[in-house]
Amino acid sequence: MKKNKLIVYKESTINKISKFLKNMFHIANKEENQVILDNANKNLKKENFIDKIVIKENKVEKVLKELKIKYENGDINEDEMSLKDMDRLIKMYKDETEKLNKDTEKRKIRISKMLNKLNVP
Repeated sequence: MKKNKLIVYKESTINKISKFLKNMFHIANKEENQVILDNANKNLKKENFIDKIVIKENKVEKVLKELKIKYENGDINEDEMSLKDMDRLIKMYKDETEKLNKDTEKRKIRISKMLNKLNVP
């Protein structure tokens, strides 16, 4: 019986077992939730760090692309660019040409395979 209550309430053994199990699992859930939250916070910190790095790289790439467009349109001459910007722009052009060359090689190989399939009965 519960003390200091106006209505006398007698708990059955099933109710006691039920409350015990609810309390036991409720505490376990709190601990599991805390572990999950800790792991989520760690992952979030890692993602934030990665996002910051990606954003910084994207800013540099964006500035280079804007510089490239200005140079191609004739708004900026080579004399007006710094040596660092020129080197970055040259590197960007080389990277683009390498990517294009690799892509064309892949396409050539793919086309030759398709032609071989068509010629062989």
